[in-house]
Amino acid sequence: MKGEDIQQLQEVALKVWEFTYQGIYSQGSIRRQVSEYYATDVLKAEIQGAKRGRFCFQVALDNKRLIGYVNGGKTEGAWKLLRFLPKEDDITPGWELFRIYLLPEYHRRGIGKELLHRWENFLRRRKARQYSVYIEPKNKLGERFYLRNGFVRAEELDRGPSSPCFVKTM
Repeated sequence: MKGEDIQQLQEVALKVWEFTYQGIYSQGSIRRQVSEYYATDVLKAEIQGAKRGRFCFQVALDNKRLIGYVNGGKTEGAWKLLRFLPKEDDITPGWELFRIYLLPEYHRRGIGKELLHRWENFLRRRKARQYSVYIEPKNKLGERFYLRNGFVRAEELDRGPSSPCFVKTM
């Protein structure tokens, strides 16, 4: 992930949110959330964190076109860089997959699974044994993806009814 990829990444985020959350959130809500969560300053902070090895930020390209990405990192202290995460005392310390997004027209080609493997390789190099991911409770597409890829629901780690947690042990 490079700074010049930010605009493409923001476009991918919006398309993925529109596809995934249609019928869950209004179009206005989707646009507001994407503009906040994927603001240029937030993404620049994540890129800097990735350069320092604190975060993983990998992109998938098709002929130089950004079509998807994965990012995650150590949740402890991440809230300082990522303003959309809960307050520090609400965070379960450990490794967390923040996002794995892929344009809908590229689904079912193994690209999402490859992005997940890239993330897990990042974790293996850091001797991590497990990680978590939180999703929107009505995101059935995401839930199916995670369950198909070895995750289990960890209700004791849920952040309330609005953020179910899935955990994978490697």
